[in-house]
This record gives sequence, C-alpha cells and structure tokens, in this order.
Amino acid sequence: MRSLINAPTVIGALVLSTLAGGGAYAKQIHHALPDSNASIVYVDPEIDQPYMPDAATNPSKADILAAQHEIRTEPGLRAMLIRNDVELNNVVDIGVAADGSRTVYVR
Repeated sequence: MRSLINAPTVIGALVLSTLAGGGAYAKQIHHALPDSNASIVYVDPEIDQPYMPDAATNPSKADILAAQHEIRTEPGLRAMLIRNDVELNNVVDIGVAADGSRTVYVR
C-alpha cells in the first residue's frame, strides 16, 4: 500500500505553518519602531513565548537593574520609550543584536 504522505509535502507544510505561525507570533508581541534602532517587545507571563530570552521572561534583579541603568544613561532611548508610552519601571531587559539594534522587553 502506498503512503499518501511524501517528504516534499511534509516539508512544504512545515515551512508554510512556520511562516504563518511565526508572523502571527511576531504581530502579537512585537512593536517595531521605525524612527529608531530599537524595538519594544511586551512580555506576557500568561502566554507561552518559546522564542523569548530567559532574561526577559524570568528577569533577575540584576537584569532589571541593568536595563533601568541603561535607560537612565541613554537619553535617546529614554525619550523613545516615553514617546511610545512605555512605563520605564516596567522595562525588564534590553537585548542588543549583532547589528547594534536593541530590543526593549517590557512586562
């Protein structure tokens, strides 16, 4: 008996479901800021966010203090967060990508 499932069909379905699911996931938690090299990601402990860094989902006191210090010492970052109605005390972590852009994680 011949199987109805073949490798190209399975691979195609996986790629399409990953793209569709990944796009929905990004829209749900990611807010891109076109006027700066930073983006804001809202962390929701009630939702499973498997691609979120551990420092954002389970921030230590040191992570929070470091993020708060970075906000205090960089006026441009602080102004950008205020412009986007982010309560600065809710920032739990700031990640830096290889290209220098930053991701601000907010609870």
